[in-house]
Amino acid sequence: MPVCREIGPLVLDEEIEKKALSNLENKEFEISVKIEAIYFDYNKSNFTLPCEGVLSLSQERRELTVFAVNKSGEREKISSCKFSELFPSVHIIRKVNIAFEIHLSQIEVIKFSASNHYERDIIAVTIRMFESSSQIHTTEVGSLTRVITSRKIPLREKIIMRRQQRKNRAQNQIWNY
Repeated sequence: MPVCREIGPLVLDEEIEKKALSNLENKEFEISVKIEAIYFDYNKSNFTLPCEGVLSLSQERRELTVFAVNKSGEREKISSCKFSELFPSVHIIRKVNIAFEIHLSQIEVIKFSASNHYERDIIAVTIRMFESSSQIHTTEVGSLTRVITSRKIPLREKIIMRRQQRKNRAQNQIWNY
């Protein structure tokens, strides 16, 4: 898929959007990736780069966790990041069609590669959707629901959230009778 800007939004086709939405609905997402480089201090004794890794996203914990598969085949946690307004952020590397970086903080950056550009785009969009959904907090006041956000949400994500809210309201109306 072509990239609009290096950091900006990806051009989505329907398959990528459907896959990312299904990942969001599951509330947990894990995918195997190749870890190319780690740009911060970490325990280097159990694995060498490049190595196999796992990205794990949890909507419940509001967290992205990066695991490396060590020499004995077990997962070893490299780092994790709570979803916030700024982090994690996904940066697509333009010159390599399958490479991307995830910034977990100002000093923690990990470079990954996916098996193809389609998988890379699914990972990037899924992370952005998990991060956006974690920024939304709902509070109930009587029969009214108020949505509070801590940052601007892109239009496409607003449309998806509105659809989900309508779906939830429709389900609640069925059960209230």
